[in-house]
Amino acid sequence: MTMAKKNYTRFNINNVEAMYPRMDKPYHFDSTKQKSMPCDAFDDGASYSMSFNMTKEQAADLYKNMVTAWDEGKDSNWPEKIDMPFKKLDDGRFQGKTRLAAAYGQNATRKPSQYDAKSVKLDDDFQLTSGSTVNINVELVPYKMSNSGVSLRLRAVQVVSLAEMAEANPFGEVDGYSAKTEDDNPFGEAEKAPVAEDVPTPKTTKSRKKKAPVKKDDANELDDILNQFADDDKVDD
Repeated sequence: MTMAKKNYTRFNINNVEAMYPRMDKPYHFDSTKQKSMPCDAFDDGASYSMSFNMTKEQAADLYKNMVTAWDEGKDSNWPEKIDMPFKKLDDGRFQGKTRLAAAYGQNATRKPSQYDAKSVKLDDDFQLTSGSTVNINVELVPYKMSNSGVSLRLRAVQVVSLAEMAEANPFGEVDGYSAKTEDDNPFGEAEKAPVAEDVPTPKTTKSRKKKAPVKKDDANELDDILNQFADDDKVDD
């Protein structure tokens, strides 16, 4: 990999949603287990990493700064432009990824620092959770290899709001014991009252009232209310 100048630009990505944070220790992808696992800093692919979800506006601002870093740091024989580096999500947001190699050559890197909302440094073994709101400090590092772009080198994270750690359930649903019983529902089906036999049902005459016609102004007002919930904030690819 060829990288540009070493005076890299620092940039804060504020108020984004942390996803799959792995910063308490180095991790790498274990092909036998098909998932990321803790590892030694000098193992192949060892890194600290985190994905993050951001709004369209946040993604546009970050991409603009990445383009500036590319233009200022690229070599003369590098491509003129970089491709869109973010994944578009179904809800209209975008997902980016930041990482830091656990070692370069024979030198281990300093793992990313983590701070609380008051800028107090968190314990070394603190584990950030997916769904937390965070600020991320990164270095914008232009590079050129088989592909090219601007790496978001992870340096520090500030936890604005910590999400509760989800408890993973390794099991799916099977036939068998259920903890729920009929007594759990106090509003079960009511018993039907016995119907008396051979008792003629008296005929009743129902008076039908005509529904008042909907006024045009009322219909327009209803449309205006419903339009407030319309998803008109479409994001083009």
